[in-house]
Amino acid sequence: RFNFRLHLALRPRRQAADVLVKGSGVPSSATTVQHADTPVPRHVLVVDDSRAQRHMLSMQLRRWGYRVTECASGDAGLAACADEAVDIIISDWMMPGLTGLEFCRSFRELGRESYGYFILLTSKSEATEIADGLEAGADDFLTKPVASSELRARLRAGERMLAMQAQLLAKNRVIASTLAELQKLYDSLDRDLIEARK
Repeated sequence: RFNFRLHLALRPRRQAADVLVKGSGVPSSATTVQHADTPVPRHVLVVDDSRAQRHMLSMQLRRWGYRVTECASGDAGLAACADEAVDIIISDWMMPGLTGLEFCRSFRELGRESYGYFILLTSKSEATEIADGLEAGADDFLTKPVASSELRARLRAGERMLAMQAQLLAKNRVIASTLAELQKLYDSLDRDLIEARK
């Protein structure tokens, strides 16, 4: 009797797991992610106190199909990240108020479930300064003035990382769900055994 019940209980769960894992791969488009079979553009936050620099980057990103939000300071950028999901952050390093380095560190402390890929814009190239950026949580760096081809390559690298992280999250959810189902089966078996002893 137990084997029959186990088979019936696990078969739907296993099929659902296959669907989730297969559907969590890298999106076919470099700038979109799948939500309920509908491609959604990646959300990029551009943070720079230079209005001209912000607009130049944002225009390029929108041309490539990204959804873009602009902020003029690290404080405003941090508030935007706390209010809505952001996939990729491109932030200037040197800004009045909260610097790009401090913004990055504070962003990592937000405790988001999904990962945010953080790119620092800088004229700094010293090894110690790059090490400081990595220590603060930056994933990549772009040197000003930003070359279009290099920006696109960095974005694609970030999207590959985000896709892999989404894959891991989906698999972890499947594992947790399957373990919970198994626990229910074991509990049911225990109750059956207790009843059988009466």
